[in-house]
Amino acid sequence: MYFKVTFWGARLFRRDVNAAFGLTALILGVVLAHAWFLLKVSPWAQGRAGSGIEVKPPAASPVWQLVAVPALPEPRPRGPHGAPAVPPTPPLPVNGPQAAEAKAPLPESQLPTEQAKVETQEYPETQSPAEAAPDPLGAKATPSTPSTADPATPQDLFEADLNHQAPWPTLVPPSQNLNYSVRGQYSGFPVLASAVFLWDNQGENYQAQAEINLMGFKVTQRSQGQLSPQGLAPVRFSDKRRSEIAAHFNAEKKLITYSANTPDAPLRPLQQDQLSVFIQLASWVAGDPAHFIPGTRITVPVSSARGPDFWLFNVDGPEALTTPSNPLLPTLKLHRLLQKETDTAGELWLAPNLHYLPARIKLTDARGNVVDQTLD
Repeated sequence: MYFKVTFWGARLFRRDVNAAFGLTALILGVVLAHAWFLLKVSPWAQGRAGSGIEVKPPAASPVWQLVAVPALPEPRPRGPHGAPAVPPTPPLPVNGPQAAEAKAPLPESQLPTEQAKVETQEYPETQSPAEAAPDPLGAKATPSTPSTADPATPQDLFEADLNHQAPWPTLVPPSQNLNYSVRGQYSGFPVLASAVFLWDNQGENYQAQAEINLMGFKVTQRSQGQLSPQGLAPVRFSDKRRSEIAAHFNAEKKLITYSANTPDAPLRPLQQDQLSVFIQLASWVAGDPAHFIPGTRITVPVSSARGPDFWLFNVDGPEALTTPSNPLLPTLKLHRLLQKETDTAGELWLAPNLHYLPARIKLTDARGNVVDQTLD
């Protein structure tokens, strides 16, 4: 019995030793094969690589980056030992007499042709060819040089006209009450109405009111403010239809505030409202009638009861106007130059015998509605 146990134990021990030697030989074979691959196969594989992705050196310059290129039909030139071929060293600068010969201009016959000049692409000194080449993948974007001057807006152009507009002599008209007949068209239907214009020159202050009565429906505008050598300086303007909204002109703060909850606006020099602007125009023309020849342009900052705007007028010239009381009333005609599609077109006939207050006002809005009021 003891002999049998010993015999089977020896057989198990010999089998374990053989398995251990086999495992060790397998591991050693794998290590030797890997070392041979690194020494023999890897350099050849690295030399054949390059047909898929080319990696350019990073960090040396911001132009270098990972760029996908098409596969090359031919392998790159290799050195005698499989290493990449080294590009030739550029020639060193030449000094002395040889430099003078190198800088001498070429004969005209050896100069490049125009076609060659067109095909040659030059790059700035601060830009490498890689930076100037187009980027098909959009990997980099060339920043545009910021403009030092913003483009002028229509408001900037109006401001420039206003600043270059000479301070004209001003002669504010005396107090007057004027009645007008109103004809027009609203939504394709004819309109007949009457209008009253009240102008009260109080010396240092003023009040003005315009009212249109259309079959019991009234539209009333009021302007009140101060008078100065430059003309009118509104303090409050109101526009009442079903309800009243107003604009307040604060000269100390140089600000216009609105009751219609619209944003505040800066108060500009000679700023007028939609009613005082007609009296300010009359004051300028009365102050120097000879100045306002045909083609003269007048820029006026104007504010409604909801917000500011610029009105630009052009002087058309003298025109005889027919009214019920005077068939040949001398006038000076002006019209408003429109800047936006939503602007209301305006034509004015300023009468000298009314101290250049309007004898006729014709307004046409963007929808084609017309209000034409003529002095009775």
